[in-house]
Amino acid sequence: MKPQLQLRRYARAEDRKLKAYEKKYGKAILRVLNHQLDEAIRNLQSGGIFLDVSMNDVLSNLYKEVGVDIANSQYDALTSFKTKANEFFLNTWLDFMTNYILSSMAGRVTGINDTTRKKIQETIAIGFNLGLETEQIAQFLRERIGQFNVYRSIMIARTEIAEAANIAKDRSSEDWERETGENLYKVWIHRYARDPRHWHVDLDNNKAIPKPDKFIVTNPKTGNTVHMDRPHDPAGGAENSINCSCVVVYVSESYARRLNSAK
Repeated sequence: MKPQLQLRRYARAEDRKLKAYEKKYGKAILRVLNHQLDEAIRNLQSGGIFLDVSMNDVLSNLYKEVGVDIANSQYDALTSFKTKANEFFLNTWLDFMTNYILSSMAGRVTGINDTTRKKIQETIAIGFNLGLETEQIAQFLRERIGQFNVYRSIMIARTEIAEAANIAKDRSSEDWERETGENLYKVWIHRYARDPRHWHVDLDNNKAIPKPDKFIVTNPKTGNTVHMDRPHDPAGGAENSINCSCVVVYVSESYARRLNSAK
C-alpha cells in the first residue's frame, strides 16, 4: 500500500474516533455550562457566582478516557509488526494522564470558567444598566448565554480532546522509543474544520520530519511565526490552539523515508 494512502486511512480512522469523543464530551460540557448558568441565576443577587468542580470532573474524565485510548492506538500503530501495548502500558498511561490532570488541569479549568464568569457578569451588568428586574435579567441571561453555551461546548470539547490526544501520543511515542531504541518521525495532520486555519492545512503535506525537529508555523493574518513540537504545543499560543483539532502522528524512520520519497 502506498504510504500516503496508509497515512490517510489511519488519519480518517482516528478522526472518526475523535469526532465520537467530541460529540460525547460536547454534550457533557454543555450540561455543565447550563448548570453553571442555572447556578448563576439562582445567585443573581450575589453577582452570579457558581462553582468550578463540575467542569473539572468532566474534563478529568475526558483526559483519562481519550488519553489512554489514543496513546494505545498510537503505540499499536507503531508496533503492529511487533507486539501490542500490554496492561503495563495501559496502566502507565492512565497514571500519566492522572498526573497531568493533577498538575495542569486546574489552570485549564480556571481559564474556561473565568470566561464563563466574565460573560455572565457582563450580561448581568447590561441588564441592570437597562433597568431590568431580576426575573427579566434571568431571562436575558438564558437567551444570551444559553445559545453561546451551545457553540462554546463544541469548541471546548474539540480543543481539549485534541490536547489530550496530542499529549497522549507524546507519551506513547516516548515509551515506544525506549522499548525499541529506534528514532521516530512525525507528521502534522489537519482535521476538518468549518473555518480552518489555512496555515495549519498547509502543514498537512504528507511529509514527516524527525521527532526532535520543530514545525514552522506562520500565521499570515498576523505575520507571527512560531516553532512548535506538535499541534497544541504551548509555544504556539492561543491563536494556534483554541478550537484547533489538529493532531500529530508519529511514524517509524523507515516509514518516513517511504512517505517522503513518494511522488
